[in-house]
Amino acid sequence: MQEIILGALSAVVVSLLGILIQGIRADMRALKTEMAEGFRRLEERIAANGERIATLEGIISVTHPRPENPPQPPQAIEDDSSS
Repeated sequence: MQEIILGALSAVVVSLLGILIQGIRADMRALKTEMAEGFRRLEERIAANGERIATLEGIISVTHPRPENPPQPPQAIEDDSSS
């Protein structure tokens, strides 16, 4: 009698584990799909921002051209008298 009860309980536990594993797999597939969609949207936003940056760089290069030989900032003079 005890073996029958343990066998039935084992079958129930195995069935529940199977259902749990199937649920986890379904959740993982849904999460994977959601992440792929999120990354696709992120790529689109990065591309759009890259286009905006390129446009702004183009505008700035026209409105504020850089000289070919920009002036160098003055170098700090080191004091060697403390040696």
